Order: sequence, then structure tokens, then C-alpha cells
Amino acid sequence: MAQIQVEWVMPIVFSQITHLTQYVGYFPISPQKNVSIGLWTSSVIGSSISSSSSSDNNQISNHSGIFYDYESVYYTSVENTLDEVYVGKNISVSKLVSVTDFIKGKNDVYNLLSYNCATFACDLWNHVADTNYWTGWFRAPRQLRDDIKRDYPDSYRKGSGSLTTKKIFAIYSTSAKELLYGKLS
Repeated sequence: MAQIQVEWVMPIVFSQITHLTQYVGYFPISPQKNVSIGLWTSSVIGSSISSSSSSDNNQISNHSGIFYDYESVYYTSVENTLDEVYVGKNISVSKLVSVTDFIKGKNDVYNLLSYNCATFACDLWNHVADTNYWTGWFRAPRQLRDDIKRDYPDSYRKGSGSLTTKKIFAIYSTSAKELLYGKLS
């Protein structure tokens, strides 16, 4: 059975361990590659984004919702993740299809108090691992770390997991119906 490796950290990291390209949300993952998926708002990212065109730059700068590989860019170049913890799980391709549908449904959703990055990571892990973690209003990243340490005491690991250094991130533009790529400037 083909499987995908998933790590629960904030963000969720999907690693392709099969020989076929698979989609996570709108993002294709080639064999032996990975993608981080997180929820962000452009008001947090600000004006530090650049892309190949001003139209793409405008759409990315105004996007609030799913970002692909933004954490891999941000956390490996801006913020230290040594205090983070994560846990991994393999999922089947059929489970990935269900998770992908969930991710697509959250593409343009972000609210600091009611559906933020930590809430999304927890909600997504609930879909991945068939768990029932609380995803109520204003979920904080610290709460995710505490949940992982409490519920996976023998299997959690410290550090950034699969957050490998990347230079490019993407969003899916619902108006353009395509992935738009950007980088931190």
C-alpha cells in the first residue's frame, strides 16, 4: 500500500514516500519531496513578499488562508524552531484524498480568533490521524506543543522535523485557478 508520511508540527508537513506524484490540497508533491501546509494571513507576512509579476504579488499579498511551504521558507530563515516538537504518522493515499478535499475547503479561510494557524494545524491533524483535538477559538501554537508532548510522550521529537530550507512558497489563487509562487524579499 502506498503511503504518505505526515508530521504534526505547526505546520503540517507531508512527505512523499511513494514513487508517484501526489497532490496535497492544490500542491503537487514529487517522489521523495515534501511540502509544509499552514494557514497565514498576508497582514502577518506584510510587504516582505516578492513574485514574478505585480499581479501575482498583489494576489499573494492579499491572500489569507492556505500557504504551501511558507513555513519551510519562514522558519528556516527567520525563526528558530528548536523548541518545537512534532510527531509523525503514515497515511494511505485514500486518506490523502480525503485530507486534500479538507485542505481545498480551507483555502481562503483565516481569522486570528476563530480559525488561525494553530486551529488549522489541529483541525488538519484531526483529519489525518482520526483524532478529536479541540479546535475552538484562539488556539495557540503553545497548546499544540503541549498536546503533542502529553499525548505522544514516547514518540514526539524536538526540532523542526521536515521543515527543510526552501526559498519559494505558493498559494492557490481561487480567482486565477492556479498556484502562484512567491519568496521572501
